[in-house]
This record gives sequence, structure tokens and C-alpha cells, in this order.
Amino acid sequence: MLRALGIAITLASFAWAGTAPKPKPGDYPIHARVGSIDLAAAYLVHTLPSETTNFLVPNYLVVEIAIYPPKSQPVAVAAAQFRLRVNKKTEVPSDTPQMVAMSLNYPDWAGHQGFDPQIGLGPVILGRPQSTQRVAQDQPPSQTAAEAAVALAFPDCRCERPVSGYVYFRYGKVKSIRSLELIWQDVDQQATIRLL
Repeated sequence: MLRALGIAITLASFAWAGTAPKPKPGDYPIHARVGSIDLAAAYLVHTLPSETTNFLVPNYLVVEIAIYPPKSQPVAVAAAQFRLRVNKKTEVPSDTPQMVAMSLNYPDWAGHQGFDPQIGLGPVILGRPQSTQRVAQDQPPSQTAAEAAVALAFPDCRCERPVSGYVYFRYGKVKSIRSLELIWQDVDQQATIRLL
């Protein structure tokens, strides 16, 4: 239990800022206008692209989502507003980037389905062990898949300008997917756009 708590504290300390939104909604494969807001998306299956490499996220479907608010009209957005409808019947809510990071760092961890009190009470390590090797100044340290999952996640914010990031949906059986729809539920409106 303490080990899981230490891991959760470590992951909570990662800040995330999302991805860089493309210049316009039409630059994404899928886009739609919802009231005065433009919503754009790219379905990435199990791929998590970062600046330096692409990571595999086997237990999650990854969708890059961008919101383009109207000028001088801030919009409150959050990853929790999105869900997927698979094969026109099963709805899958978004999951937190911290849970995605946990699944990447600890694939056999059962915590993704609820907190498991049976996790060992071994040593608690907050953060990463410090390396004694020097990193060349012109070579930035590489980012792990777990760090990228958190850093590039869709930001929860009240945005006045375009924002984008990855939203994660726990679903592993890609071969069974025949249709896929992204649902965005705001306080006073709902939009559904077809991804597949």
C-alpha cells in the first residue's frame, strides 16, 4: 500500500501541458464545429507520439484532441468530458494520465481496477534514483513512456486559445472495433464525432 502511495505521489508531481495544437482544426483528420467551438481529433490507436519517439500504450486507446475556443470567450475543458462509444454500444470513459503512467511502469499492477490493499509494504521510493553518470549538456535526458503520457495529456483548463493533448481510454481489443465515436459532454451541449 505504501509503495502504491509513493508511486501515486511521484506521478502526481509530473506537470502536464499537453501537445502543441495545430494551426487550425482542419489540420487534424477529424474536426467539427460545436456551437462556437471547434473540436478536432486524431485517433492514434495504441500509439503515444512524443518529440523524440513513439511509445506503445497497449491497454489504452489514444486520441489527440484539440479545442479551438472562440476569440475572447474562454472555455472550460477537461479530459473527463470525453468518452468513446465503441461499436455503437459500449461507452468508455477517459482515464487519468497518472493511471496510464502506472500501467506503463507496472504492467502487472492491479491498481487500474481499484486500489489493491495487498500490494507489498516494501521500501517506498519517491522519485527516481539519482544517476551518478553525467549527461552531456547538449543531450537532454530521454523521456520515458510514463512521463510522456502525463506530460502530453490533454490539460484541464479554462482556455482562451487553442489547447490540445492526448486523452486515454482503457480498451485493449482493437481488432473487435468496427466503429468508434468520440463524445464530448459540456455543461450545456454534447457533440459526437466519428473517429472510425
